[in-house]
Amino acid sequence: DFVMGHFFPSYTFDLSNTLYLFTSGRYEYTNKGIDLFIEALHRLNERMKTLPAMLPRPTVVAFIITRAATKNINVSVLQNQSMLNDLRNTCGEIQMEMGRRLFSSAATGRIPTYPELMPEDSQVRLKRAIHAWRSHYQPTIVTHDLADDAGDPVLRHLRHRHLFNAEDDPVKIVFHPEFVTAVSPLIGLDYPQFVRGCHLGVFPSYYEPWGYTPMESIAMGV
Repeated sequence: DFVMGHFFPSYTFDLSNTLYLFTSGRYEYTNKGIDLFIEALHRLNERMKTLPAMLPRPTVVAFIITRAATKNINVSVLQNQSMLNDLRNTCGEIQMEMGRRLFSSAATGRIPTYPELMPEDSQVRLKRAIHAWRSHYQPTIVTHDLADDAGDPVLRHLRHRHLFNAEDDPVKIVFHPEFVTAVSPLIGLDYPQFVRGCHLGVFPSYYEPWGYTPMESIAMGV
């Protein structure tokens, strides 16, 4: 849901062919190997761009989860998640109306036509919701407004490597400078749930032979 809300207003990709990677921990840019993680993502992005067009190229969504000094959640990021909820509610209402029309028609012994299931007023409501949902802006690489946007080492590295979540980038970046919690209006998951939703955790720490974060990942089956 978060990935749809964050990326799909601008462009779409196949969620069934998407890999979710993450790194997390204290915000120690070098000690925790966040610099190495970003550099690896850059090289992966460039390499995947060279794959032949006929190959089913996956999308990689990479999360950087740590706590940095922030001002607030980015307004556009929050708005996209809100608009996703509005679209879901509109679809749910139309779904219930279609269900009643389907039952009413079936009770009389016939299959309803499409215009009966989806009359013009429902189509107009859905088109309006879709139009409000779409955006011409590129998805942001960070979910919050940072206190030091220009000097933040993660953002500086991502910008240096041109990891900007362009539509033709097979590797997408989400820098979430807050720890994930179920009460967050963005991801809305506790950390163990978030980890279970990913395919791979990457922890290239320079000084820890075996930290807590990889142990937690393994304990949660990732």
